[in-house]
Amino acid sequence: MIQEFWNAFQKDYGQSNLTYIEAFAFGSGGFMADRLLALVLQGKKTATCSSKAAWGNAPLPRPGDLSIVLDGRGQARCVIETQSVHLIAFNEVKWELARLEGEDETLDSWRVKHRAYFQEEAAREGRAFQEDMPLVFETFKTIYFKPEDKEFTNYK
Repeated sequence: MIQEFWNAFQKDYGQSNLTYIEAFAFGSGGFMADRLLALVLQGKKTATCSSKAAWGNAPLPRPGDLSIVLDGRGQARCVIETQSVHLIAFNEVKWELARLEGEDETLDSWRVKHRAYFQEEAAREGRAFQEDMPLVFETFKTIYFKPEDKEFTNYK
């Protein structure tokens, strides 16, 4: 199904030699993935962040990278293109950057939610959360989605 979506994207985009770096769902899947996908398709979510530790030895994203975003059921829904990548400590994230994730109304609420997420992640990986832990903060633009996926733009 992902390959079919990618083939349709390349055909509609007028190119046949493009590659994507990953196909992923935002959040932990299910309802959260659908909610965050809706923010992407509404144009409210134009960034995402992850702990640098979660990347391990994998290469970090780079401007121009293409990725497929999945819904909560693992279905391909859109293609995003990385615009910029910032390595920044958790406690140095400013509202100008955090608001691009489209999930919160204030920097304080962003920090509370993301602290909880990164604490859980660190515990699963056997490490401790630290306020100065490095994050990979990626901005992106949505470059493709099927018109029938407009249903997600009304998702709350």
